[in-house]
Amino acid sequence: IMANDGAYDLISGTMVCVLPIAAEGYFLNALDLEHIQFENPWWVQDMKEKLAIGGKLFGFVGDASLSLYKDLSVIYFNQKLIADYDLEDPYALVIDGKWTVDKVLEMAAAVSSDVNGDGKMTIGDDLFGYYYHAVPQRTWQTATEFSSIAYDDHDMPYMTPLQDRDTELFFKVLDFFERENVVGIDGIPHPDICAVFAADQVLFLNEFLYGTDYLRDMKSDFGIVPQPKRDEAQTQYHTQVGTSTSTFFIPTTVSDAELTSMVCEALSYYSWLEVIPAYYEVALKEKYNRDDAVKEMLNIIRDSAEVNFTFAYSTMFNPSINELLPSYWQKANNDVASWYAKNEKSWTKTIESIVEQYQDIES
Repeated sequence: IMANDGAYDLISGTMVCVLPIAAEGYFLNALDLEHIQFENPWWVQDMKEKLAIGGKLFGFVGDASLSLYKDLSVIYFNQKLIADYDLEDPYALVIDGKWTVDKVLEMAAAVSSDVNGDGKMTIGDDLFGYYYHAVPQRTWQTATEFSSIAYDDHDMPYMTPLQDRDTELFFKVLDFFERENVVGIDGIPHPDICAVFAADQVLFLNEFLYGTDYLRDMKSDFGIVPQPKRDEAQTQYHTQVGTSTSTFFIPTTVSDAELTSMVCEALSYYSWLEVIPAYYEVALKEKYNRDDAVKEMLNIIRDSAEVNFTFAYSTMFNPSINELLPSYWQKANNDVASWYAKNEKSWTKTIESIVEQYQDIES
């Protein structure tokens, strides 16, 4: 683009790697392209409200990116253990709007067993209520509407004070992760994480949707539900789009912006029409065909997909602003108010810098 040779008409790049350089003015504002209709279901909804800055949207996500689906964070549940422990049906809880953090905590607490009798809980040997990978677990921040960012009347982001209700949620989740039947992990292969779940050693698994790739031979039935709401007063579920999702960018040196925008719309439309249904069927094998509830859950999960500002721009913040809720490595950092106060000035400076750069870009 800097060479102005017009070599590329369309770029598909990892969101958190390419989006930061959008502030340098390399891409066209997608909201100015008439042939891309973001209200259509093959695009992630609310990008204008949650990803654009001051009416400028330089990176956009739709069904043309299969990673949009594969990198969605979900919760798997073991249907055998649900039955063995006479627990409530997670599918019914989701439909009734009762799939909440408290419900997850309550159900996970019911499943725990020192199977080998050695007096300690060891993943791979004993029975756990909840097992999570640190990266998808972070998306509870989006799912529970734990927000540190708001927008002014000009659609510009700014930092907000830490809310009391968010502090309460922090300590609730922190207490949950300190239970002996709850285990978090990072840095190990995803197949190994899924293998523990497949062996009926975990009730709930928080993992990406592509975890289904490693569960095809699981003998017990499993279910898939969205991340929980904060409480029943929350009106909708939220599913954070993975920060590694392939995202479209149209360079300013594009030879034919009108044609390229048509191609973007067509690619996402035909993927939505043909590719995504095929992916579901392949990823979930015969389970997708025999379990109507899975289909409904996948629709809810996809319809609730969104790109939260703190995740999309996370690599621009130091420390990360999308890790405010506890994870397995944060147990020592048990004072979210102090952590927030310590870093608020730095985060504010980063946001102000992004806003200033976007304001200088001619749309």
